[in-house]
Amino acid sequence: MSTNIPRLKPTQLKETAKRLLLNGISTIIWGPPGIGKTELSKQIAEEIGTGHYVIDAISYLPSDLVTCIPDKEKSTLTEYTIDIPDDTILIIDDISLCEEYQIKAYMKIIYEKRLGNKRFKYPCILTANRTTDNTGARNLIDAFSNRVSHLELTISSEDWIQWASENSISNDIISFIKIYPDKLYNRDGIAFSTPRTWNLVNKFLNSLEKENDDLFVSGVGSLIGLETANQLLCFTKYFKDFDPEECIRRGKIDSADGIELYAKIMALGTHLQKTGIKHEYTKGLESIFLNLEGDYKGTFIGSLIRYNNGEKDISILLELNKVSTFKDYIKNTISFMKEGEKK
Repeated sequence: MSTNIPRLKPTQLKETAKRLLLNGISTIIWGPPGIGKTELSKQIAEEIGTGHYVIDAISYLPSDLVTCIPDKEKSTLTEYTIDIPDDTILIIDDISLCEEYQIKAYMKIIYEKRLGNKRFKYPCILTANRTTDNTGARNLIDAFSNRVSHLELTISSEDWIQWASENSISNDIISFIKIYPDKLYNRDGIAFSTPRTWNLVNKFLNSLEKENDDLFVSGVGSLIGLETANQLLCFTKYFKDFDPEECIRRGKIDSADGIELYAKIMALGTHLQKTGIKHEYTKGLESIFLNLEGDYKGTFIGSLIRYNNGEKDISILLELNKVSTFKDYIKNTISFMKEGEKK
């Protein structure tokens, strides 16, 4: 596939796709498997203010989409189509896996905005893999490609963390991805991590009734690979076993470095997001912060940023900003965030 199309993060792609769709232009969202193309398509429909209906493109023959059956008694033809609700955006999944004869059937839907005699209020959203994605994807014929817009979805750990924070993904998984954003999508081996498989990991871990390291590693490893599963197990243990109240009272984090220290800092930040900066915490937090070295200070400040209704919430940072020890670090963090938003 050519790289001459816009490559956008989820939040950027949503805005562009909504504008195209509201102007009557169908849109293909390109990208590797598991990065959230279908989920993003549903979000786009929701933000437009309509429903969605997903069909797996490769599973349908042209006759499955629309067919006419003769009624011998009445000497008429009765048309049957997929029962797509009115005022709905049709999402056609994995269009690039289709054979050419299937593509031509979908091309009629795209071009005429109708399925048989059923007309659509909105154009369609389609998803597609690239030929380099090892999915058996094919290049689309030019007659089809030239009738739609094309956007490529890129991986954004920040966008995923925002989504995860609002969709009941556990705090230890979110914190792990904050520290190791390259683990959000790591296509190495048969089982590999993607936004989709992290959601499955969350479901699997929520089903465990008690701690079982072997089951943790085998189950999670089957979804995202053994190396990442073992790292997550180590991180999760430190995260969940940490006592933030005791740490604040003592004014120090007992830890060596690396994954243990990162996990404990993120656990402390998660705790402070829930409790706020209580007056009695001030001295302990100052002591903890002053004893952190280099990047770990930035990790602590970053752990206090949360998402609320799709926006970054820095209220905890502003509470902490009243303490002189933190002012310069928080000022720099907020300035960096504003520069990033401009870009």
